[in-house]
Amino acid sequence: ANDVRYGLAASIWTGDPARGHVETWMRRHLGDAHAFVTTNDGHVLEVDPASHAVPQQWLLADPSNGPAWAPDGVHLYATTYGGELHVLNTATGPDTALTLGGKLQDAVVANDGSEIYVAHESGPMWVVSPSGDTSSVAGASDIFGLVLSPDGQSLYASVPSQGKVLIIDRATKAVTSTLDVGGTPRRIAFGPLGEIALIGNESGYVSIVR
Repeated sequence: ANDVRYGLAASIWTGDPARGHVETWMRRHLGDAHAFVTTNDGHVLEVDPASHAVPQQWLLADPSNGPAWAPDGVHLYATTYGGELHVLNTATGPDTALTLGGKLQDAVVANDGSEIYVAHESGPMWVVSPSGDTSSVAGASDIFGLVLSPDGQSLYASVPSQGKVLIIDRATKAVTSTLDVGGTPRRIAFGPLGEIALIGNESGYVSIVR
């Protein structure tokens, strides 16, 4: 029950005998039929599911586990285990990277694109502006899963090492509530109507928050 959000982890053939199959996470392109796939060997692939073609790809120094779209539907943010936040321009191809440090996990973008929130599994949660300015959130450390609430006002952050989920006010960056879910909480997802949150737990269960 690690993952209740992405819903798709797969092994795919890369077409390269030297690389063979790679484990993947998929993130659908906004308003498009293409999927963007991060692999466990550090690649980000644009994939056309209909033709199986890969129109473009990027190679990062480390695997990425937290892709997130900017509101413009062009820029894809990708965090890495090596502490970098990449900004991939999916229209023209360039990749720019910002070194934050630590082991980065989920990334979340504010609805207006003004801030990017980055889960940090070995330190404080990062807040990054599109221009690259950074700050951290006091009391929000060692985070794995990170999602924005349906109303865009709060962040839900899982802390696997403590068996907790933090609720953070996006405007003030303050931790307003702590949910003791036990076990090892990982990914978080909201239901289609936004009325419940589902928290996948490595200990074999899912917590439901209403």
